[in-house]
Amino acid sequence: TICRLTPLLILQALPLFSLQGTQALNQVGGYYSGGPPVPIPNTAVKPACAEDTCLETDRKNRSLPTSEPEALWLRVLSLCPQVCYTVRKTDRDLKKEADTMEIRQITDDREKKNITRHILEALPEWFGIPEAREAYIAESEHKVFFCAFESGRPVGFLYLKETGRATVELYVMGVLKEFHRKGIGRELFRRAREEAVEQGYSFIQVKTVQMGKYKEYDRTNKFYLSLGFQEFEVFPTLWDEGNPCQVYVMSIG
Repeated sequence: TICRLTPLLILQALPLFSLQGTQALNQVGGYYSGGPPVPIPNTAVKPACAEDTCLETDRKNRSLPTSEPEALWLRVLSLCPQVCYTVRKTDRDLKKEADTMEIRQITDDREKKNITRHILEALPEWFGIPEAREAYIAESEHKVFFCAFESGRPVGFLYLKETGRATVELYVMGVLKEFHRKGIGRELFRRAREEAVEQGYSFIQVKTVQMGKYKEYDRTNKFYLSLGFQEFEVFPTLWDEGNPCQVYVMSIG
C-alpha cells in the first residue's frame, strides 16, 4: 500500500513545524539525533522509491521539533512531498493482495514471449543486455512457464529448462520491481517445483552472478538461498571475468 502527503495535509501540519528544536533527523526509519529516541508512528516504515536520494540530501540541513512523534513524521514527509512511503500491511491487507493475485501455467508460446518481454524490459538492472534479453524471450517457447497476474496484469514469471534427464534449470525469473517483497517469486517457484517433481525430475539448478559483485544480484543470491538452494560451484569465466557464474542446486526427488 502506498501513501502520499497531499498539499492539504502539508498546510494543516505547518503550525507544528516551528524551529524550536535544533536536532537534525538522523534516521528516516525511526529516530532523530540529539535527544531521546522518538519513534516514527507505527503506520510508517521507510522510504520505498527512487526519490529517497532527494530526502537524504534535504534532511541534513533541516531542524525538527522535539515533541510529538506525529509532528516529527509529518515534518519528515514535508521535506520531499514526492517521496512515497510503504505502510505496514495488516493481515487483512495481505489477504486482499492474495485474493487479487493469481499464478497460472502458460502453454501458448506467443503469450510466453509477450510476458517475458513485458517483464524483462522493465528490469534493466538485471536484464540490461539486449542480446541476452532477446535470447530469454526466444527460448521461452516449449518451456514449463508460470506467470503471476495481479488483477489480470502480468507482474512476474519464470520458466524451466531441462538440462539433463534428472535435472531442470530455473532458467529465468523476473518480477516487476513494484511487486518485490510480496512473496510472488516464492509462490512462482513453489508452483514450478511442484511441476518439476510431477514430471519426474530429481534436481533443480539455477545460475546467477556470484555474491559480492553487484547489490542487485546479492539480493538474488539471498533469495535463492532462502528458497533452499545450496552452493554447488562457481564458474569464473563462463560468462566473463567480471560476472563469475554461481551455480546453486536443490534436490527435489
